[in-house]
Parts: sequence; C-alpha cells; structure tokens
Amino acid sequence: MNRALLWQVRQHIARYPERFCAAQWAWARNVYAVLAAGASPEGFRCCIAGHVLLLGGYCDEAMLLRLSVQRDDGFIGREAARLLGISREQARRLFYPTGWPEPYRSRYYQAADHEAEAILAVSLLDAWLQPVAGDGWLISSPVEPRASIPA
Repeated sequence: MNRALLWQVRQHIARYPERFCAAQWAWARNVYAVLAAGASPEGFRCCIAGHVLLLGGYCDEAMLLRLSVQRDDGFIGREAARLLGISREQARRLFYPTGWPEPYRSRYYQAADHEAEAILAVSLLDAWLQPVAGDGWLISSPVEPRASIPA
C-alpha cells in the first residue's frame, strides 16, 4: 500500500475539511461552467478516492470533475485503488461509506455537515495507517475504531 500517499490524503482532509465530501467523487458549485467553458472550480469538494487521484498527480480538479460526470462507473475508485496499491475489497472498505466498518458507517450517516464527515474520514484514515503486529497494516483486518471517533 502506498502509505505516503494515503498519509497525504489524511493530512489534506484534516487541513481542509471543507474540501471533503464522501458522497460524491467530485463536486463544484459551477461544475457545468468548468466542463463547458473551462472555468475554475468553485467550492470544490471530493471524496477519499478523489483526494488520492489529485494528490497522487493523476489529474487536476477540472479533470476529476469531468471523470466524475462522464465516468460514473467506479472508474475513479478503481484508479485510486491502483495508485494506492490496494485490492478491490479494500477500496470498497475505504472509498465507499456503505463499506466502512462500524462505527464509522453509522456515524457517517449521522454526520451533520461536511466538517463532521471530514473528521470522521480522518479517523478512518488513521485506523488504516495504524500498523498491526503480525498482520502488516490494518487494511487487511477489520478496522477497530479509535477511542476519539466523533460521535
């Protein structure tokens, strides 16, 4: 697994929670102006997989928006998994809130805003980045929550 890239994603989401949205690959207030006229994205947000592609140098925000609209078939998740070097199952458990282990999944659905979502995502990423004795990294094991997961 590309721990360095996942750490960058974690740090970016922690620093810029307003740019995180787990429910969409990528979003901007002016998405159609970006796609049709090359405008700069306004109010841009993206998910964990989107952050992987951006911080991994795969694409910029405009291209991620284009991929989100034109390739809404899991392509973004597959490419992000490839960059991270994780399996399809690991990608499902990392990129899709429906695949997040408890209590992350239920707390995601209770999150009041994007900042709360971002705090929860950072906590999930912390668990993924935590080494586990005898089993490599936590990504191959059930994710155990940290005591400080936001309720």
